[in-house]
Amino acid sequence: MLALVPIVYSTPQEAEFWRQAEARALVTRLLGELEALPQVDGIVVLVHEAQDLGAFHGPGPKTRARAADCTGLRLAAAHCPEDACALAGRAFQAAGERAPTDILLVDPRAIFLERDQLARALGQFAASGAGVLVSMRPVVDHPCQCQRHLKILDSGVLRFEGADKAALRAERPSAGPGRAAWCVTLPFGREGAGAPTFPIQRTTLDESGTVEIAAGKGQQGALFALFEEVLEGPYDMACPVEPLEGLWVINERGMAARPHDRKQMQGRQDFPPLYEPDGSLAVIGRAAAEPGPPREMKATGFVSRRGPVVVQTAADRALGQALLRLALDQTRSTGAQA
Repeated sequence: MLALVPIVYSTPQEAEFWRQAEARALVTRLLGELEALPQVDGIVVLVHEAQDLGAFHGPGPKTRARAADCTGLRLAAAHCPEDACALAGRAFQAAGERAPTDILLVDPRAIFLERDQLARALGQFAASGAGVLVSMRPVVDHPCQCQRHLKILDSGVLRFEGADKAALRAERPSAGPGRAAWCVTLPFGREGAGAPTFPIQRTTLDESGTVEIAAGKGQQGALFALFEEVLEGPYDMACPVEPLEGLWVINERGMAARPHDRKQMQGRQDFPPLYEPDGSLAVIGRAAAEPGPPREMKATGFVSRRGPVVVQTAADRALGQALLRLALDQTRSTGAQA
């Protein structure tokens, strides 16, 4: 397995922060943790700027530094396993490697990564049979709190008048990719005692804004409303986001609810566990890292303790300095115990 560590700074403020002696000592410590892993045969530090090349020569026998274009080689930009594979492939080329091998791509700003975490990640990858492993963290803003903004295109009463179906059409001035639109109908039959009831139905509109509504048995008409999702700008109503995987459902009151009892989720204690990539590390199997078109693969996630230290603003720098001190204290404490 080859470990790749890209050293790249996106702003002068970030470069100044990571060129501090304390920060570089922690990056060197991280390289030492990688050196100690028996699964890692070699470590290539990819250095974007020539002035940083000398700082990472010779931290250990497995490590070598190489000048390379590291633009965009941060895992923070990887939102899915396919992204991680693409980044790993580019990093592999930047390292000047030819023979296919498994790749461990590590963000050097992940200064809280320790040998036991790295070993567990590699062990989980080997046992999973997956093509890709990506480090994860619990989501900060849970998507069950998110809303979809809707514009009402039209609404009214539709009568079938003996026909077996009826067509509705609405103007869709913003139709296009990502602009979902649909029709919600509540069918009705004869009036009076014993009148049948029918479930609410939802049908997707095509890009022209047309939808056909079939008349079910005993149905004389339907109340209808045509909606279009609004990505920006004014909207008429909002509703919770409905997930694809059934982690939560929208109950009869239109609220996000637990799937097993449809009880409305009242707070974070009710939110289903959900994770997102944190950008610390990715392990990519040799088959997944080979050049070529995207391919289907099994992916797995590894929950890390803390993600990379990101410094973009003055506030980030203040927090980063505190995290540097914390990481250095932990390193000294670990060394003293050893």
